[in-house]
Formats: sequence, C-alpha cells, structure tokens
Amino acid sequence: MAELKKIALELAAAHRDPTALVDADGLHDLTREQAYTVQHDTLAALGDTPTVFKVALPADGVATSSPIPSAMVADTQGTITLGGRAVDGLEIEIAARLSKDITAQTVADGVDAVLDAIDHFVVGVELLGTRFKDKDKASAFARLADLMTTGGYVIGKETLAAQPDVAGLPVTLSVDGKVVQSETARYPFTDALTPIMAAIGTVPEGFRKGSLVTTGSLSPLLMSPPKGEVSIKLGDFAPIVFRLA
Repeated sequence: MAELKKIALELAAAHRDPTALVDADGLHDLTREQAYTVQHDTLAALGDTPTVFKVALPADGVATSSPIPSAMVADTQGTITLGGRAVDGLEIEIAARLSKDITAQTVADGVDAVLDAIDHFVVGVELLGTRFKDKDKASAFARLADLMTTGGYVIGKETLAAQPDVAGLPVTLSVDGKVVQSETARYPFTDALTPIMAAIGTVPEGFRKGSLVTTGSLSPLLMSPPKGEVSIKLGDFAPIVFRLA
C-alpha cells in the first residue's frame, strides 16, 4: 500500500509540474484494483473533487473509468493553460449530465432507469496527455492509474434532450480558423449508455447527481496544436471552441 501511495504522489507531482514525469517501467506489475487505488490517491493528493468522469469499454470487454480533475475542466470558449504540458491528441465525445445518482441498482433496473437519471447530453472534447516520460512503455493498468491518460475536458454549451444519433456525422477540426482535419463520427461503444452502464462496477459509490460522464471518442484521434484557438464541430451541433495557451 505504501508503494501505491508513492506512485500516486509522483503522479500528482507530475500534474502540478509537467517536467516531473514518472517512469512507467516501475508500474508494469500494477493490477486493475491497484490502478483504481492509485487514481483515488492521486485525486486526494491533488485535493481535487472531480465532477467529470470518463468511461470506456476496451477490447477485453472489461469496462474502465476515471475521474477528470476539476482543475483540468473548462467550458467552451474558455482557455486551457498547458504550462508546458504536452497534449497527445483531442477527442470529440458525447457526455451525459446526471439529474440523479446512477448506481448498480439503477443499472440493474435497466436502460429506462438510467435514462431517467440523465438530465441531458452534451458534446465535449477530451484532451489526452500522460504523466509518463516513456508513455509507450506504460502497461494498460499503468495508463488506467494515470487517470486513463486524460489531459483535460472542455464542456459544450448546447444541451441535448436525447442521446444523439451521430453515425456518419462529419467531424471538423479547425485551428486558428483553418480546417486541418476532417473525420466521420460513430459511437465507439455502440451508444453513450452502454459504457456508462458497463462501468458502474468500477465506481463503488456510483456516478453522482450533477456529474458529467463522457463516453469515448467519436472519431479517430484529432491532432492538437501546441497553442492557438481550437474549434471542433460535430455535424450541425454547436462547435466546441477553446484556446490552448
């Protein structure tokens, strides 16, 4: 347990100082359960109470989740100060804002119960970034411990009453007013509800009322500029616009 605390403190230090990156080699033997302990201890060391969470359903079929520190979350039209942090890419995603807790019992009660706990959906953008200096050597559970390599999140303003049908919608990335990448959208895990429901077992207390749960990239990874104004648009939905500084 002391070793897990040490890992968490090192990761927290790397959050504060992007030059203090962590050696991934020492985390190869980390287990899934230990990775979640490190997540918890990292947030505690940062003194952060997250309200945004990410979920995924990897190829092995075992869902994963991670908090995104509140200090790394911004609204559209905001500025994200990187302070030397590297961003490995951007993901446009659909997220659910909860009006009620979603617990294991909610999921057991079925899709209608889960939908009843969602106030609305939004389009958001996740930044990806790691606290490892040798990220390619990081094991799957090391990446899980590293808050699933989140680098931050930008929340869209437009609220969607229902889960949107995104299949085939164009995704357009513009930097400083110039289109630099175009992709086509699809849900990575069938829809937005599937990974939320699958991941409930990773969050003992459940996803709490007021939380935002984001559900994975709708397109191939989008490139991230080192700085500048970024605009990412999904179909006819309002673009997510933010500045990297």
